[in-house]
This record gives sequence, structure tokens and C-alpha cells, in this order.
Amino acid sequence: MKDKNKRRISILVTAQPAYNLRRLADLAGYHEPGMMVDKLVRDRLKLIRPAGGFHKGYDASVYYLDEFAKLKTDAKNGKGG
Repeated sequence: MKDKNKRRISILVTAQPAYNLRRLADLAGYHEPGMMVDKLVRDRLKLIRPAGGFHKGYDASVYYLDEFAKLKTDAKNGKGG
């Protein structure tokens, strides 16, 4: 069965995140690090999505930019995420 709705992208990371992505992918049983990136993005978006979801006409990009700014600030302050 061929996977559908896939897009090819390239990411550039340093050696340590590349190693950790491969390690996480192996632990999760994924065949490649790209699948792990997909899972990490989906999990992160679940955390920052509003509980009720987005209503029609809502500009989600503004919400996500605010949430990512909070995450960045927390990371700088050592709070993690």
C-alpha cells in the first residue's frame, strides 16, 4: 500500500539533533527520521491547539505565532516545553 498525501521537504540540523531524531525514530519503530519529525510536529500542535478547535474565519497563524513565541521565551528561560 502506497502512502498518499506525503510531501518531500529538506531540513538542516546539526549532528546532535540528527542523531537524536534517528534514535527516537528507531525507538518508535519508524523507518526514517522524517516520520519522527512528522510525529513530533503533530504532537506539538496538539498541545498548542485551542481545546474547542478553530472556528470558521479564525486566523490560526496568529494563534500559532503567539504560541511559538511563548515556547521560544520559555526555552530561553530554561523552562522547557
